[in-house]
Amino acid sequence: MFLDLNVVWPTNQLEQSELRNTLRLLKQFNYNGVAINNIVNTKAANSKNPIQIINMDLTTISKDKSSKSQQSTSEIITLLSQPRILSNHQFHQYTRITVLLEDSDNSNFSLDAAQKNYDIIALRPTSEKTFQAACSRADVDIISLDFSTRLPFYLRHQTLGLAIQRGVFFEI
Repeated sequence: MFLDLNVVWPTNQLEQSELRNTLRLLKQFNYNGVAINNIVNTKAANSKNPIQIINMDLTTISKDKSSKSQQSTSEIITLLSQPRILSNHQFHQYTRITVLLEDSDNSNFSLDAAQKNYDIIALRPTSEKTFQAACSRADVDIISLDFSTRLPFYLRHQTLGLAIQRGVFFEI
């Protein structure tokens, strides 16, 4: 089973069409599903979920006004005749929220509304204090660590063990 758990929710209309193309490509590669990720700060964590399920009907191809190249009818027929694209395997779309935890945030943050609105809850701590809070008491599915920059804290075995015992997964 293949899942992509971090397809970022777009912020503008142009990115919306890119999202649709990304989902089609993942379906072509026989992924079983995706989690469309909304990245927010703590204050916006309990706001309304903006993610909408994307229609994945591959038998209807709409002409996208923003696309620069138009496909000919023969290209579309060739595209639709490929068995991998038209495979009828289940393709699930999940919603995910990633909350950026800042030092200035209240240590007693609540994700009650987010848990009702999203399928997957992830936290991205930005300090050792928020990392310890995420590992020890936050009711989340994933702790996301951004290794594109150096972490401002050390990963301690004892703290990691607390999260693992609670069934929390780590994303790097």
